[in-house]
Amino acid sequence: MTAARYDSATELALIGAVLADNSAFDRVADQLSVEDFATQAGQLMWAGLCRLLSNGVPAEIFSLAEALDESGDLERIGGLAQISEAATALFVTGSVATYARIIRDLAKQRKLGAAAVQIHEILEGTGDTDSKIAESVDVVMRVAEHSTRANVMSAVEMAMMAGKAILDRDEKGESGLRWGFRDIDAIAGRMKPGQLIIIAARPGMGKTTFARNVAEHVAQSHGVLHSSLEMEHDELSEGYVASLGQTSYESLQTGKLEDQYIHVTRGIERLSSLNLAVVTGLDTVAALASTVRIQARKLGGIKLVIVDYLQLMRSPGQKDRRVEVDEISRDLKKLAIANKCTVIALSQLSRKVEERSDKRPMISDIRESGGIEADADKVIALYRDDYYHPSSPYKGLAEAGVLKNRRGKTGKVPLAFLGDQARFADSALSLDDIEYEVPRPAKRFGGEPA
Repeated sequence: MTAARYDSATELALIGAVLADNSAFDRVADQLSVEDFATQAGQLMWAGLCRLLSNGVPAEIFSLAEALDESGDLERIGGLAQISEAATALFVTGSVATYARIIRDLAKQRKLGAAAVQIHEILEGTGDTDSKIAESVDVVMRVAEHSTRANVMSAVEMAMMAGKAILDRDEKGESGLRWGFRDIDAIAGRMKPGQLIIIAARPGMGKTTFARNVAEHVAQSHGVLHSSLEMEHDELSEGYVASLGQTSYESLQTGKLEDQYIHVTRGIERLSSLNLAVVTGLDTVAALASTVRIQARKLGGIKLVIVDYLQLMRSPGQKDRRVEVDEISRDLKKLAIANKCTVIALSQLSRKVEERSDKRPMISDIRESGGIEADADKVIALYRDDYYHPSSPYKGLAEAGVLKNRRGKTGKVPLAFLGDQARFADSALSLDDIEYEVPRPAKRFGGEPA
């Protein structure tokens, strides 16, 4: 006897779990499609949940009933009673991933069963054996294609997509997110959905400040999620206030505001107007991905995710640290693609920088850099000469080196560093105006470099 290839109880349990805890949807949304549900009621209720939660509308019995009524599907599932049955089904919220796996696996079995019937019909039909084998293989391959999540495009489809994008840019200009820094926009180009961008620097160079400044600019018109493993909310919020209010960060820390009240008020007002969410303590990409989807509903979409910083994250399981960082980097890239957003990940540089006379970072200086270097679409490294040379004539000047740019130019960009206000700004100087004094290597006896 053929085993049943559907499980309506599991479908109801999953839907009930999501109705009870909407955050459960984020753990399985990318694993299931509507077609994976065997029953019509399951398909229509899951489609309704997807519409509600993707648009930021909380899903419960009555909002789901209203959504299905608007689409003309409420009566097709059996009315409000069917939704109530799902809501009262036996479920364990923590088992939603198991429910999704069962539903998905049964969907594959149904497709394979349908393929078996089709192959039997081919076998019993007319034609030579080789043709029947070829046709049967084609049937099985179609099942395999539908069972994977690979996104395949033909050359014609790619040509049409490229043509539309090129014509749109010709008409509307370059798309993507601006950095908020004139010269970085010019050299690095705008930030695009699906890109992983690495901001690398030695400690003390201001990489957190730089990323926060980018977030301040983008969050004026788009949703931004700032995830920090290095600072807590109080320190982060005061950094935002200092930068946005262009006031002394030290005065906020000491409480000696004196004549800074108007700037502090301005910073608080500007911070409260941003389309920004800040989260701390997320040390896995899976937890970050779930939070991105939840906050996207609250913010009306997220275009930029900032991770501070990459080497503080972990990947489940025991493994070599370099392999672990490679996995984290790869998963951050996947997160950017899946959520159609840009991910900026901050990264530490190795101590090798300190051993060189010229301490400008190179891409090989990124700690555990193999996978990071390969996965990143852009790599920008920060350098401040006055950090290493207190007598430098270029105090308050920073250099952003675009070390990798998959879709554009590389080069160096000067920025003003206003450390007392926790911010970077466009510089009036160009790199042609700057001549750093780089110490020569000491020489051994006999004239050879040390």
